[in-house]
Parts: sequence; C-alpha cells; structure tokens
Amino acid sequence: MNAYVADVTSEQEHEFIKAELLKLKPVNPVRDTYYLGGQFNRTINEWIWERTGEKFGLTKWDVANGEPSDENNNENCLQTQRHRYFLWNDVPCRGHFPDNVICKKSVFKP
Repeated sequence: MNAYVADVTSEQEHEFIKAELLKLKPVNPVRDTYYLGGQFNRTINEWIWERTGEKFGLTKWDVANGEPSDENNNENCLQTQRHRYFLWNDVPCRGHFPDNVICKKSVFKP
C-alpha cells in the first residue's frame, strides 16, 4: 500500500495524529497504544526514524513518567499511548503486548 510506520517530524503532524486517534472509541485506555517509526540506535546512542535514519528533531516523551527509560536496556521501539495523552514511551520491539501501528503515506502521486 506504499505506506510506512510513521515518523513524526513536526508539531502539526503530532497534533494531527492525536486528533485522528481521539476520534476512535477507546477499546481499553491502558492498552490503546500505537507504534511509531522511531528506533533507538545503540551504535550512535540516539533515537532515529527507522525509515530515514534521521535523528529525532521533535520529541514528545512522557518525561513526567521518566521516558525514555530504556528499562532493562531493552526498550528500542517507540509508541504513543492514549492514557498518557499520546506522549511517547520507549518499549521493547518484541514480546510487548499487542499494539496498533500508525502508518503514513504520501497522498501525492509521483
């Protein structure tokens, strides 16, 4: 479908995603979580957007809850959560509870 896991590079994009997710009826507020296309690159010790390899410019970490926490040196993937007002959280890439994935694609045809 020519889409990819979303990178969020502007405040406007973050607010758009948040507004769209708020239109959905919560299934379980604690489990309404959504993967984004960010990944922690341990080689360079930076969060990057997986698709482009660019370092994060904008961040929306849930700093009040200590994010990113890299619990057990195992949290390399990025998610946003309804119950945290769509702020960001780092989570393990595998073995985590089932999440939704936010994808992005261009509406322009080449």
